[in-house]
Amino acid sequence: MAKKFVTTEIPRPEIPEEPEEIISCLKSLKATRGWGILEKIFEDNIKYVETAILEEKDPISSEKLTEKEVNIARIKRSLNIDVLNTIDNYIKAIRENNSEPKNYDPYYNSMEEVEEDRNN
Repeated sequence: MAKKFVTTEIPRPEIPEEPEEIISCLKSLKATRGWGILEKIFEDNIKYVETAILEEKDPISSEKLTEKEVNIARIKRSLNIDVLNTIDNYIKAIRENNSEPKNYDPYYNSMEEVEEDRNN
């Protein structure tokens, strides 16, 4: 007998606009068990790629890495660190600017958004 799954859309929470409200929400997020799980994942990924970079070999298979693969590992390390520190960096940026930081996300919803951002 096939199992049936019911899916429902989870409503998106209201996003605060005031800097202090944003900071409060981000601090609350950082205190959750879910964020703790994500931190562990990022920290483990960072350790893995650091080992690969230092030893110039894959930590699991022990295969030697090419220079290009080591450089890719460096990029992966940097990206993992950036994501791990996202909350703290965003809070810092809000405090420095007393407003939300400018969105530099390269993915836009429309061409109008791209043009608008280019003109500002």
